[in-house]
Amino acid sequence: MILRRICLNIVGDKVVGSHEMTDASKDAVIVAKNKRIKELEEDKRLKDILKRRYGEDYDKGI
Repeated sequence: MILRRICLNIVGDKVVGSHEMTDASKDAVIVAKNKRIKELEEDKRLKDILKRRYGEDYDKGI
């Protein structure tokens, strides 16, 4: 009985197996994924700016 409680999550009136995801947990995964994508896009944008600045300094002979 105790082992069964450990292996199952009770969500509202619904019993969900530990391998199944609830809508809330899916939403949390999607939010985390979107946040990570935005961070990576910002990193890429900043790297591009830095490359451009290094190129400008190189052309100036600094």
